[in-house]
Amino acid sequence: MNQGKVGTETEQQYIIWLEPDREPAASLIGNKALGILKLMKLTHLGFKIPKGFVITTNAYNEIWRLEAENIDTLARGRTRGLGRTAKMIQEHLYNAFEQERLLDRLVPYDVILNLVAPPYKRFCDFFGVENLGVVVRSSAVYEDLRTRSYAGSYESYLNVKGTKSLVKKILHCFVYAWKKHLFKDRAKNKIPMEAGIALLVQRIICSDVAGVTFTADQVSGDPSKICINSAWGLGDAVVSGRLNADIFYFDKRTMQLEQTRIAEKNLASRCQSAGGTYLESVPPELIYTPSLTPENALRVAWVCLKVENELGFPVDIEWAFSKNDLYLLQVRPITTL
Repeated sequence: MNQGKVGTETEQQYIIWLEPDREPAASLIGNKALGILKLMKLTHLGFKIPKGFVITTNAYNEIWRLEAENIDTLARGRTRGLGRTAKMIQEHLYNAFEQERLLDRLVPYDVILNLVAPPYKRFCDFFGVENLGVVVRSSAVYEDLRTRSYAGSYESYLNVKGTKSLVKKILHCFVYAWKKHLFKDRAKNKIPMEAGIALLVQRIICSDVAGVTFTADQVSGDPSKICINSAWGLGDAVVSGRLNADIFYFDKRTMQLEQTRIAEKNLASRCQSAGGTYLESVPPELIYTPSLTPENALRVAWVCLKVENELGFPVDIEWAFSKNDLYLLQVRPITTL
């Protein structure tokens, strides 16, 4: 989806389309989005990346500017009770975002609506869908690092449909960047309070099978093993551990499937037609059926190993199959080794 220059000069400061020739700094798009751009240069290995765009940290910084005085009072005026302070900031931002329009004042909702509506419309037009379902993923400057992951700490929303819903989810990502443990960690590690987050907006892949691959055993630390977790439907419930998943172990040197553990998979996470996701009962004949064929398990293992080789370190990769197309959705370093 080659968009070239996007809209006005102002819009170009806030929106970057996912294209393999782009190399913006992590300070502008965050490390999750940077990982996606690195993967886009490797699609010759036999996988796809969902199309989309990044809302840059400039948008977060614009919200910070609007609310700076209030946030500054809450964030810097206390030396104790960081947990309570974080909650107060979340409540303040949430209330500010819910007031969609105030007289004589531009509010955060307006800022994001004006930035996001044009590229989202172009995205919908490109696919010929009025309200295209998208994934909104936080992409923080200080996450997905070699030494610090924060996996699962920031917010993600699946199958978001319509401009109004998209704006709300974006603002909620900004609110929940002020979770207690993140706020405390920023204070402990002297990370600037205004350290921004960018947001990935990508077409949702309503997958048949999805999961996560670790190119080293994240439990034992054995770098010679590849571990694949997979289940029917979307991968969100697999990654979060809410649903049971099949496990496939490969030997990295021989690429032989050494061990398979087939789980009882009663439920699958699915896309809902009106937006969002739901849990669907799995047909009885599929509950104990492997979610990956031996051929597809090997295909996932081989692709993820090649990505590890290209990036130069063990990786944690979220992926999805839609029909026979393999999509890579996210990559981060394994920080537990």
